Amino acid sequence: MIKQTLFSILAFSVFMVGCEAQNISATGTLVVTSTKANVNLSDISNHWASDAINKAVQKGYVDGYEDATFRPELNVSRAEFLKMAITAMKLPITGDTTGSEWYKPYIAAATDKGILRPTDFPSADISKPITRLEMARISVRSTDDKLQDKDAQIEDKLLMYNAAKAGLIQGLSYGELAPEKSTTRAQSVTIIERILTVNGGGKLEVDKYALSNAEIAWHKTNIVTVLPRYFSNGIGEYTNNNFKAENMYFSADNGNFINETMKLVVVDMSDPTDPNRGLVPSDLKWWGSDRKYRSIPSNSYVILGINHIKVSKKYGISPAYQFGEFTPGHIVPKNVDLNAAYAKDPDTLLDLEVADSVSKVGDRAIEINYPGHEFNDLREQDYTTAFVLPKGDLFAENVDQIFVINYYPSSDFNGKPVRLFESKLDPNIHQ
Repeated sequence: MIKQTLFSILAFSVFMVGCEAQNISATGTLVVTSTKANVNLSDISNHWASDAINKAVQKGYVDGYEDATFRPELNVSRAEFLKMAITAMKLPITGDTTGSEWYKPYIAAATDKGILRPTDFPSADISKPITRLEMARISVRSTDDKLQDKDAQIEDKLLMYNAAKAGLIQGLSYGELAPEKSTTRAQSVTIIERILTVNGGGKLEVDKYALSNAEIAWHKTNIVTVLPRYFSNGIGEYTNNNFKAENMYFSADNGNFINETMKLVVVDMSDPTDPNRGLVPSDLKWWGSDRKYRSIPSNSYVILGINHIKVSKKYGISPAYQFGEFTPGHIVPKNVDLNAAYAKDPDTLLDLEVADSVSKVGDRAIEINYPGHEFNDLREQDYTTAFVLPKGDLFAENVDQIFVINYYPSSDFNGKPVRLFESKLDPNIHQ
């Protein structure tokens, strides 16, 4: 193990509206030409988006139907969403907004502003329902002047992460992003209200589950979102949360041996509704320096490596392999006896007090090992490595308070540790 690194993850030995404009029919097109300041809509009183809907109607960029309903769960087309957004942001419109191609001036306005790109979707599909990803693109660009530059490029996964981080996009159930899912009328006006809030200098509530899922989708880990004290302040080539997920892959012997970590997921064990709780094995145990197995306490985080291994031929090497290990002794507060603390309160990993300095508590302060496998019988398999991190305001033992994550490929194939991330402690964040 590399002693000077803090979160050294031995990953992984071998195993491892109608526009009544346009008198739209029953397709559910939004009305955006309302002149009514107050409308009593009969179907939104108990709806989750009722506040946003009422604000949107009062501002005049959307309206209900002639029967005094809003129909919040109807889908919204790309053209309809653009018209609402452009109208709400009061961007200049030129051209004819009547007739069968009423939407073209709004597309032109969105394109001129830099919030719509020709590559976002085919122009022939303008009447199809807008997806959550497409809505996220428009919302992020609408609130970020730099991204309105025609030459600015950002990958969709990072864009969705930025949308979640800003609070523009919130998750569905348990933070589900569902980027390809269609958008409803209620969701549309909610997003537009959030755009207006951000552009007006306001701050939005962030859905931590959606942000966690968006980070995993972006770069295969949620370690920045869930452990911000240690990992939200990337340095050097790791600034802007540049976690090098591409380094979690190892291939040897002309591709006959492949070991990859599909994602590195942090689970908050004190949160029973953590969306990744189901990834934690039900029989997971931790053990301290006395080698006694114990249940995972709630006062901790579990860091899971979701891994895959593929072996295309037999190798004449030792049949048993350790999945991996994690030794966070470098961040355990000084003079803490893990076993005594657990004996005192089995649900508390550590009775933590902020320490000025820290020292290692044994070579394997907290470690989870999995049994070896018969390598000759293994061809392709998914497996999980797991490591426990105590909650509390911990520190690094190095003077600069730098936290490091390394990936350790198979030493049997001469794999060398590679750096995934470096970050400086943010003492203002409490874990």
